[in-house]
Amino acid sequence: MFATSQCPLPRTRMGSCYTTFPSSQEAHHDRRHLSQPMAWGLGAMGVLGSILLVWAPTPMPTHHLAVGVGHTASPTSFEAAVHSSTSHTFPKSLPKVDHTDSPKIVRARGSALPPVVDWHNLPSEPMQLDNATTRPTDSIFSRLVLSIAIPLAGLLLWATRQRMRQSSPLSMGPWAMGAVTSRPKEVTTNGKQMASFPAYTPIDEAALPIEQPKGPTLNFMELKKLPHHQVLAAAQKLKVDVADPEKMPVRELAMAVLKTHYERNGQILAQGVVEELEDGSGFLRMQDSNYLAGPDDIYVPATQLRLYNLRTGDTVSCHIRPPKSFEKHFTILSVKQINYEDPEVAAGKTVFEDLTPLFPDRRMKLETLDDPNNHVGRIIDLTTPIGLGQRALIVAPPRTGKTTILQTIANSIAVNHPNIDLIVLLIDERPEEVTEMERSVRGEVISSTFDEHPERHVQVAEMVLAKAKRLVEHKRDVVILLDSITRLARAYNNVIPTSGKILSGGVDSNALYKPKQFFGAARNIEEGGSLTIISTALIDTGSRMDDVIFEEFKGTGNMELVLDRRLSDKRMFPAIDINKSGTRKEDLLLEPGELKQIWKLRRILTSLWVVDAMDFLLKQMGKTPSNRTFLEAVDRHGVDTTGMRPEEPTQKQYR
Repeated sequence: MFATSQCPLPRTRMGSCYTTFPSSQEAHHDRRHLSQPMAWGLGAMGVLGSILLVWAPTPMPTHHLAVGVGHTASPTSFEAAVHSSTSHTFPKSLPKVDHTDSPKIVRARGSALPPVVDWHNLPSEPMQLDNATTRPTDSIFSRLVLSIAIPLAGLLLWATRQRMRQSSPLSMGPWAMGAVTSRPKEVTTNGKQMASFPAYTPIDEAALPIEQPKGPTLNFMELKKLPHHQVLAAAQKLKVDVADPEKMPVRELAMAVLKTHYERNGQILAQGVVEELEDGSGFLRMQDSNYLAGPDDIYVPATQLRLYNLRTGDTVSCHIRPPKSFEKHFTILSVKQINYEDPEVAAGKTVFEDLTPLFPDRRMKLETLDDPNNHVGRIIDLTTPIGLGQRALIVAPPRTGKTTILQTIANSIAVNHPNIDLIVLLIDERPEEVTEMERSVRGEVISSTFDEHPERHVQVAEMVLAKAKRLVEHKRDVVILLDSITRLARAYNNVIPTSGKILSGGVDSNALYKPKQFFGAARNIEEGGSLTIISTALIDTGSRMDDVIFEEFKGTGNMELVLDRRLSDKRMFPAIDINKSGTRKEDLLLEPGELKQIWKLRRILTSLWVVDAMDFLLKQMGKTPSNRTFLEAVDRHGVDTTGMRPEEPTQKQYR
């Protein structure tokens, strides 16, 4: 029923000439009939108010109750005398009343109750009234005049408004300001039909299509990463009007370059992850800020969120404009892509919680043929194969190489599966490890170091999970490498309000709900897409809290890779305990022939001591270029276990 129409004037970026028109005669009458009951109601209220104001008796103070009474001796005669009085005036002075024989008036200090009147000690003579203090409305004639004049004035104002309203839609009053219609009302003038001038309605400019610049495109994300001398060269090329650009900070100089580029009809392209706010609007958070609030965030109006059905975690590519004089952030002009798809295609996606989870049935190979020395990927493929949608735990004591294993897994995924969206999430880690991970991993690295507040750990983790869910809704395969789930649970334990139910080790009973929700989001989706989470869990740290957290997550995963401290002490890498590691439903990931060969190998390795088993695997992998060749050799010739020990030797055997 309602729509918006544009006037013939051109639309510019600095403002709009959008107006509203009556869509039909019915809509015009609806507005007029809507205001008539309101006007009659206001008129009736004015009449009643004037009658009450004019004819209501004047209130008298409680200590003047004896005015005009004379020698009234009882409450009944006193009330009659008060109501029969035609004028209520105030005395110039109060007579002194002797209360020696009268009962005392008891009232608490500060009480709002009126004092008790002593009916037996009233003044013996009537008090003299001052005629100068009499109101003009105390006469009958003046009251009648005011009772008629006030309603007539209200009706006259209402009639004037109705006449002006019929003659010009601009004078339709405040009731018409919210009306949004689509077609001009036709008015007959001298036998010709012409459109009446429309009534202006304030419209949110962010909800309207804005004319895009037609010039070259400048990438907001790439410009921020450039060093100072390259940004300075871009500023000199554009002839940016700033004072002393050589001494300006890189960020301020980049902002000046973007603003000048936009003013010269250039386009600015940006990308970020949406975070909704409580007021209905939102911001695009940047990857270089770990998806937390920063000065380079892009403002998303509430109208844009509703228009494109954007939610927290959506990855948006858009055109933006620089902030105006009263603004602090860049603002979205138009959306180009949502989660790497066209906005029209992105509409109507099924929410993540309504998708159907399945066991992983698509294998994710970690063996890299161009790097035969990648023993980590080869051993994981043999002992604990990983599928798309896996919920995997790497159980690791301190200093067993869990971070190095995560780096190898990340690089193997980037090489073998370039279409997978890879996110490495580091929670409560050391800053130098974050730098090493960023330089060694070909993927997106999001971090929150140990010197930051636990609330920041939680915010980073929730933003990463929200982004992954939105990508899975678009049938994409996402892998999150989390280090570690133990430290994330510690952060939630410090952030959530205490419930009073404390488990062993000081863990609140409600603290593990959110980490379980994070880890439990990993699943293979029947409708398409998957979310794989490979997380580390710390054990043998000397903290009872870490042991409790591991026990809570022990049965939630469908794959466990256990690291052994004895292997790392002997500098054997990877320090994987083959006997304790395994994958549920591995038959869905392996071919039947390969599955038989792996089971045969595991039967042999299970009978050996963990150190000898790993030593055998590392030696055989050094002799074969691939796992297929190694399994064929084992299947053909078997395994020579001469000199291998079935159990851990004692200290005497070591000597």
